[in-house]
Amino acid sequence: MSSVTYTTPAFLKALGNLAKENQVSNKEFKAKLAHKANHVKQLQRQRKIADQMDQELTKLDKNAAKEQAKQDKMDAKQAKIAEKEAKKQTKQANIAEKEAKKQAKKQAKQAKIAEKEAKKQTKQANIAEKEAKKQAKQAKIAEKEAKKQARVVTTDTDSDENVEHNDVAVKTVVKKAAKQTKQSNESKESKAKKNDRADIIRSLCEEFGACSDDIRENHTGVV
Repeated sequence: MSSVTYTTPAFLKALGNLAKENQVSNKEFKAKLAHKANHVKQLQRQRKIADQMDQELTKLDKNAAKEQAKQDKMDAKQAKIAEKEAKKQTKQANIAEKEAKKQAKKQAKQAKIAEKEAKKQTKQANIAEKEAKKQAKQAKIAEKEAKKQARVVTTDTDSDENVEHNDVAVKTVVKKAAKQTKQSNESKESKAKKNDRADIIRSLCEEFGACSDDIRENHTGVV
């Protein structure tokens, strides 16, 4: 009987060598299984914790959303109140502006009236000042004339003879004035002849030239 020789292929030998190198004991295998099971448990526990955390975060998100909605509602309400207040203030500002313009217009009108009145008073004051100056000038002229007349009277009455002469002249003038007045009243000829006693005495004084102005004034009212 012939014998057959079987030879192991090279790749199988290589696999055998590899298997020997990676050969694990039963103890190591159980340890690996336990480690794997423990890893699975840890993963499950972590997943459970993650789920719990997710639920908690979801709950917090819901609460936050509710709070945000509530806050948004309050903000909207406050915004409406602020808008209403702003409109109210704008309205009041417009009213105040109109009132200010009205008041400014009124004050401008009053200022124009006051300015016009001031100009009028200034004009009247200037006229009054001119009139006062004119009267003062006339008063000075009258004073100078009075002093001049006084000097004339003083010159005429320096001597007793002139005084006696003036007294006689005055008596004569008075008598003639009374006589002429009586004749005028009796005759009643015309209105032109009805001069008052003062005019008659003045005319007689001018005729005789014996009376000064002071004498005429002192005897104007004598009957």
